[in-house]
Amino acid sequence: MTRWAKIHDRIAESNGFAETANENREAALLFLLMFPQCDVYGVIQAGFRLFTAKVCPLLEITEEALTQAFDCMERHGLIEQYRSEDQMPYICLPNFLKYQECRWERVGPPEHPLPP
Repeated sequence: MTRWAKIHDRIAESNGFAETANENREAALLFLLMFPQCDVYGVIQAGFRLFTAKVCPLLEITEEALTQAFDCMERHGLIEQYRSEDQMPYICLPNFLKYQECRWERVGPPEHPLPP
């Protein structure tokens, strides 16, 4: 199944995205790449191996660089990091549903735990 997600055409005018890109270019790239990989609620697993395998399998990125990118995105309001009850790391894109269209009658329960 093909997965897609909409990115608003005015993202370049977003202060949070611009601040992220100016501070950490990898973070900005990863933010854009993770959109189509999120579930319908805007959540994705954030463990190093799972995230890189799903979002950027061909990019060379270290675990430290990924952690720095996540922290940068969170500082500028693009993501929220959290852990599930079993301590699995997750990321939620807080504005994801604002721009996505979904046929909620066809959506089952969330694939991943939602943020607290």
